[in-house]
Amino acid sequence: MLATLFATVARVHTFRRGAAVGALIGLAVVLHMDMITLATTWLNTPASMALNALLSVIMSGLGGAVIAAVQGRLGATAPSGSA
Repeated sequence: MLATLFATVARVHTFRRGAAVGALIGLAVVLHMDMITLATTWLNTPASMALNALLSVIMSGLGGAVIAAVQGRLGATAPSGSA
C-alpha cells in the first residue's frame, strides 16, 4: 500500500527528495498508529513510540528514495494515449 502511495504522490525523480517524502509519509503513518494505540492501551510507552517513529521514518525514507531513484532511471513517463 505504501509503495502505491509513493508511486503516485512522490513523483520526485531524485533520491534525496524521495527519501524526504518517504520519511514524511512514514512519520505521518506511525504517528497516526501510535495515537490509536495510545488511545486503546496503556502499554505503549513514550520510548517505544519514539523508537517506532524512528524506525518507520528510516524504512519509509529508504523506500521512498528507492522508488524515486527507479522512477528517475526509467524516466517515469506515463504511457501515451491508448487506442
